[in-house]
Amino acid sequence: MPKKLLLISIDAMISKDIEIMKELPAFGSIIGEASIVKNVLPICPTLTHPVHVSIGTGCYPDKHGIISNDYFLPGQAFSPWLEKADLVKVPIFPQIAKQYGYTCASVFWPLTIGMDLDWVLGRAWVHERNKSQQQTIKDNSTEGLFDEVAPFVESCWGKEHYEESDSFCFLSAEYLLRKYKPDITLIHVVLMDHIRHAYGVFSDQLAPAYKFLDDGMARLLDAMKDAGTLDDTIICITGDHGQLDIDRVISLNRFFVDSGLIRLNDDGSLQDWDAYAHSASLTSYIHVNASQSCSAKSIMQLLLDNKERLGIAEILTREQAQQRYHLDGDFDLLVETDGHTAFSPRWTVPLETPVDNTDYRTSVAGHGHFPEKGEKPAFIVRNPYSSKRITLESGNIVDQAPTMARLLGFDMPNCDGTPISQLLD
Repeated sequence: MPKKLLLISIDAMISKDIEIMKELPAFGSIIGEASIVKNVLPICPTLTHPVHVSIGTGCYPDKHGIISNDYFLPGQAFSPWLEKADLVKVPIFPQIAKQYGYTCASVFWPLTIGMDLDWVLGRAWVHERNKSQQQTIKDNSTEGLFDEVAPFVESCWGKEHYEESDSFCFLSAEYLLRKYKPDITLIHVVLMDHIRHAYGVFSDQLAPAYKFLDDGMARLLDAMKDAGTLDDTIICITGDHGQLDIDRVISLNRFFVDSGLIRLNDDGSLQDWDAYAHSASLTSYIHVNASQSCSAKSIMQLLLDNKERLGIAEILTREQAQQRYHLDGDFDLLVETDGHTAFSPRWTVPLETPVDNTDYRTSVAGHGHFPEKGEKPAFIVRNPYSSKRITLESGNIVDQAPTMARLLGFDMPNCDGTPISQLLD
């Protein structure tokens, strides 16, 4: 039987959470047999979808092409999220594994919709409940797969939004692990990210949320044990980013309206713009309209002249962002938070507003910041093929894909990251 690998991403899981996780039955059993890389450095900005693409590809955004959660669509404060696999410019490691004969499953892993894996279940929503969520999952998944798992996941529907999502994720993954025994399985759960957004980086809500996730993890362990695959499965648990506590929200687009750089119609809709902010929560991409008379340099100076008022700690040009963070794409400037300010995508609100949990970008805690800031995620590796148990105090998120590939016996070509040698025999 070939080696198997289960990768679970717990959105917003940080290294300090291990102290909670190790006291729980399922997570504790894994951590007790695992090596741990603490304080893993994410990519910039620390947004869920770009980071997950870096986890899967071992590449930075200037190579894989995903720099935001959502599309840049001026005039839409809430634009669709990037979900389709063909948007990613390089392969993720399950795609390469298929070339070596591995079977692969993805359950709610970002940007795998339409990917040529054996089993794909695509998420229908992230931060809002989709009215046609079951049909949307069906449309975003391998043909016939949703109908196949539907009877097994029936108990998940009707729960609180994020618990419903993660329940579906665990139940459907359990079904796949029992019936098909994929060689590689990728799972992404989001409850912890919601808890931190809603209640802050550290709160009393963390422990019960982890208990909920531990119950789901226990189902997966039982499924692999019953299928006879547990002793052959490398179990990896990763986080994607931390968060920072936020106490105010600034609308850069409202600032541009007040400065005459965005012009509106009578109904408040966008007419045209010279400068426009695409919010990444604690950073913001600034786009400068080349057809207008202003320049990126003049917009940068205007923002710097008002940096304290706007909650800006630093502004990078596109070239500086590429040099420092391997971040490149369709933007002119990158604005970074002062550490307690989030950036709203709206333009019809006042310049400054209180935190608002109706949008993840303007909630009590947020992310999307520069990667060196705040708490860092961890990478937990339980490898039944090795007796080695080590703890590393730091790591890099782009090293995870080449490490997992090497643990399975193949290499990831053209990665920015490298295998973590201490985790390899």
